[in-house]
Amino acid sequence: MDQMISKSVARPSDELALLEAVAHRLDRYQRLAQGAFSPNTLRAIKADTAVFQAWAAETGHSGALPLAGDTVAAFVADMGEDRKPATVSRYVSSLDHLHRAAELPPVGPTNAVRLALRTLRRDKSTAQKQAKPMRRAVLETALADMTNSPKDLRDAALLSLGYDTLCRSSELVAIRVQDVTRHPDGSGRLYVARSKTDQEGAGSWRYIAPDTLARVVAWIEAAGHDEGEPLFLSLGPAAKGGAISARDALRIFKARLGVDYSTHSARVGGAKDQLDGGVPIGKLAESGGWKSLTMPLRYGADALAGQSGAAMLAQKQGRA
Repeated sequence: MDQMISKSVARPSDELALLEAVAHRLDRYQRLAQGAFSPNTLRAIKADTAVFQAWAAETGHSGALPLAGDTVAAFVADMGEDRKPATVSRYVSSLDHLHRAAELPPVGPTNAVRLALRTLRRDKSTAQKQAKPMRRAVLETALADMTNSPKDLRDAALLSLGYDTLCRSSELVAIRVQDVTRHPDGSGRLYVARSKTDQEGAGSWRYIAPDTLARVVAWIEAAGHDEGEPLFLSLGPAAKGGAISARDALRIFKARLGVDYSTHSARVGGAKDQLDGGVPIGKLAESGGWKSLTMPLRYGADALAGQSGAAMLAQKQGRA
């Protein structure tokens, strides 16, 4: 965080006093915030502020806290040339985080920054490219090509579990054997200890269909690993026996489904299939661990159009 404090030999005494106060507050904040944020969050803030500092050095703007609204507005305009509005908004959020850490008013709500972001969103489409969905038919096609080899059993379990539980890649690779439980009816449950929207680690449960549970059990038995070990292990001559990484999971999805797919494809495809199957949007949000309906609504926009008032009226009129 001290990267946000510019160094100079000639500054007025009041400005030097402010810089010293900011440095003291940031140091104190770093001590108090230990363990309060996930490593991914801290890395993102550090990376975002590095982007701003590089821009400030290149353009001759001051990178010292507190940042001027006009400076950050210029940063927004420049970054918007080749970055998505969502990415630029995240940069501003990271700068706001640093301001709050230094007990300074955030720069994001200033008119200059707020209007710069608004202009950027109007100039560019805010719709982000959605991962190609792994619909049920796509999953079935991939599963049909798999054998009983350890690698195929692992990959079949990974894809199927991603589809049923709507887990993110970070959640999938963190699963341990003991997180999967079996129920008398043949179905299972997955305990997700921590997720992107559950940084405090309260945990949540996800449903596993019987056919998916059978694939997970087949993989566990083939791998022969214990309850405390990761569920999805790396395989191959160079493997060290540990859990697969998010990058490994991405490679598996692309190899099994095609280069246009990603680990997020299971989440998107499962969500779309649920809505096409008549699952209420609230139940979908619950099954995928969403805290709001924003993303489920985005994923299911096409399916929800078929359940809209216009669709209901067409059916009542006999036109559908």
